[in-house]
Amino acid sequence: MAAAYDNRGIIKDRSEDYNGALKDYVKALGIDYEAVAGPGLGTVILNYKFKSSSVKERALYLNEQLQLPENERILKIEELYEGQVMHKPGKL
Repeated sequence: MAAAYDNRGIIKDRSEDYNGALKDYVKALGIDYEAVAGPGLGTVILNYKFKSSSVKERALYLNEQLQLPENERILKIEELYEGQVMHKPGKL
């Protein structure tokens, strides 16, 4: 279930629904912190070109940015999106 919330959070994040993404990331972390908090060794090796963005890191970053005035926020960083890895069903 945590993977589903993480994946939905990634979709919302890429659709620029940052508040919705943050809620889904927090829900995913609450359900199964260990499974979604960060990438495993296999993911790190397979995605060596880009630093994988963990759910925890992205949630903390979004929370921090959403506290700022709108004109000071930096929410969309294309390079980080490339590092976000969607979970496949049954792979947790």
